[in-house]
Amino acid sequence: MKTKIDHTGNFLSFRRKVDIDSEGIQRMNYEYVHENRCNGHIVSVLPINRSENKMLIRRELTPCWQIDGLTERHFYNSLTGGYESKIHQSPIDTVIAELREEAGIVLRDIDNQILSMGTIRGTKSSDSFYHLFVVLLDENNHVLITPEPDSRLEREEYCEWVTGPAMDCHRNDQEILFNIDDPLLLSIHARYMNSMNDIPVTRESYMGGVFK
Repeated sequence: MKTKIDHTGNFLSFRRKVDIDSEGIQRMNYEYVHENRCNGHIVSVLPINRSENKMLIRRELTPCWQIDGLTERHFYNSLTGGYESKIHQSPIDTVIAELREEAGIVLRDIDNQILSMGTIRGTKSSDSFYHLFVVLLDENNHVLITPEPDSRLEREEYCEWVTGPAMDCHRNDQEILFNIDDPLLLSIHARYMNSMNDIPVTRESYMGGVFK
């Protein structure tokens, strides 16, 4: 089996997995998308405040989800960013950077606030690898600054706190989950609600577990 690259853009490339047998007959021609900038590694983050039973959701425009001719809408998303190994030592550094850039949040106790919710794949038309995280926030463990968006689109987007991560909250409070289009956000929420893991990860411990 060989990988062939048909087109490369600024962020994505269109690729195929091609397999030709010994008789020259093509057995496979599988098309998919690869994210060049981060070599297919994406960080997805859901900040929560357990004492207030709230989670911080990103409201993004997401152009390819818009319907032509209709008013633009802000979709519910997790905070996301590409893990670029040339810039960041670990995906943990990407979590820290995205919190600052998209939400204006600076963590005070990095080694004790970030929980790993594991990794997932996306659709079968992409080879992306998603690293899922919950960030624990309370009134004392972070500082708020002005967000640092790096594009015009991001300057039109924002974050908002919504009620929801606790299992015993009222059903009406959980209706927000049925309006979320982002599968990454839903995956983090589901894993957090069913996880017994409450041990924070650090740069060193996370790298050792994922990139061996």
